[in-house]
Amino acid sequence: MLTVWVDAWQMQCCGQPIEIGSQVQWRLEAPDRDFATAVLGDEVAVTITHAEEHHSGTDAISPPTSGTVKSIRAVWCRYTPVRSAVGEPLYPLAGSAEIGQLSTADGWETENDDLRFVAYLVELDEANAPLAGA
Repeated sequence: MLTVWVDAWQMQCCGQPIEIGSQVQWRLEAPDRDFATAVLGDEVAVTITHAEEHHSGTDAISPPTSGTVKSIRAVWCRYTPVRSAVGEPLYPLAGSAEIGQLSTADGWETENDDLRFVAYLVELDEANAPLAGA
């Protein structure tokens, strides 16, 4: 079983809607552990095995991974400015993540209050998958 981080913006840009039981063929790469840890904390972040990628030239170096969607979880978090950085960019607020189970995903999840939709965690029962970081 793979746990794949799918960025909200990637799904919104050029991803295809998915549902539990659907077949996918994705290009995967190693997840951004630092960002996942900032959003989710160590305990959940270490369970992420891959990240789905459309835009980093992954097509040229990574064969597609085929699999069946077994579960979909949406991830929301709050952001806070980093005051020591120029322009005060926003960064995930530690401990603010909320995760919800879904049966379908199209990239456009509802945002409430100051929670922003960040990504999906999709579990795949893979048919063929390279190792993360390989």
